[in-house]
Parts: sequence; structure tokens; C-alpha cells
Amino acid sequence: MGRAGHPRRDVTVMYATWTIATLAVAGYGLATAAWHLMVACLVFNALEAAGTIVWATIKQRHVPSSLLGRVSSLDWLVSIGLLPLSFALTAPVAGAIGARATLVGAAVLGAGVTLGAFFLPGMRAVEETAHEQARLPSDAVASTR
Repeated sequence: MGRAGHPRRDVTVMYATWTIATLAVAGYGLATAAWHLMVACLVFNALEAAGTIVWATIKQRHVPSSLLGRVSSLDWLVSIGLLPLSFALTAPVAGAIGARATLVGAAVLGAGVTLGAFFLPGMRAVEETAHEQARLPSDAVASTR
């Protein structure tokens, strides 16, 4: 990520990496050998990290510094705060349909929700604004800031 630089279509890249990372969770349920688990783990963590790097950069660039702490706290509260709910739901589902089916189902459902969020209205507004500014002459961009 450091060598490639920040992607031009950052929101698209972030959601693409997170969607594929979430699908990689299915690898844990489909694995039949330790090396399958290692590949699933590598794919999941590499893509999750790439998306998180893009997300952190988006926050730094677009959230006013006076609000950055509060926005980051809310981000972590939602991200980490929902983990207990996830844990509470996982055991009964795995008991009913099995651990492998739970992992594959969670991957497919999670990837669908992640990809669906990408298509919410306004989700790519930051991207579109940056793309429009890139097309303007440099003196016009300076006057819009």
C-alpha cells in the first residue's frame, strides 16, 4: 500500500478489498488442510488491512481535525461494539447448521452486506468530488477549497 500510493477511487478500492476479504472467511469453512487455512488467513488479513489503510486515510483527509477523535471513536464503537452480538449469534447458528456451514454462510452474507453498503446513496460522493476536481484547471480547484 505504501509503494502503490493512495488509490484514485479510494472508496471503491476499500469496499472491493473488504468484500473479497469477507468472502475469504469461507476459506476457513471449506479448508481440508492446514495450508488451506493459511491461505484463507493470508488473503483475509492482507485485504482487510489494505481496506483499513484506505479507510484510515479517507478519515484523515475528509474529517475535520476537531471532529476526528469523535468520528474515530464512533467508528471503533460500532466496529468493536457489535462483536459480542456476533459471538452470541454464532454459537447457536453453528450448533444448528455446523461450523463449516456457518463460516461459509457468514462469508457470503457478510460480503453481500459489505458490497450492498457500497451502493448506498452518497457512499461514493467523496470519490466523485475528487474526480471532478481532478478534471478542473488547477486555479479553479484552488478557488473551491
